Amino acid sequence: MEWLYVLAVVVLAAAALLYLRSRGNAPGPTAGSNRPDGDYVRGREDARMAGMSQENRDWEAASRQRSADRQGPGGPG
Repeated sequence: MEWLYVLAVVVLAAAALLYLRSRGNAPGPTAGSNRPDGDYVRGREDARMAGMSQENRDWEAASRQRSADRQGPGGPG
């Protein structure tokens, strides 16, 4: 009976491995489109901003400004 547990674990591990390998071969979000990757990233950012309230956008802008003020005129580094 103990060997059934071992067999079940092996089968589950094999299934998980096959699933992960098939996900690795899946086409990316820009597959089949003529848009460069930068446009995809910009589209994600635009969608994120569209989902934010005005208050959240104002808070993010203020937070970015505080961060830039702390880093000084030379930027990070």
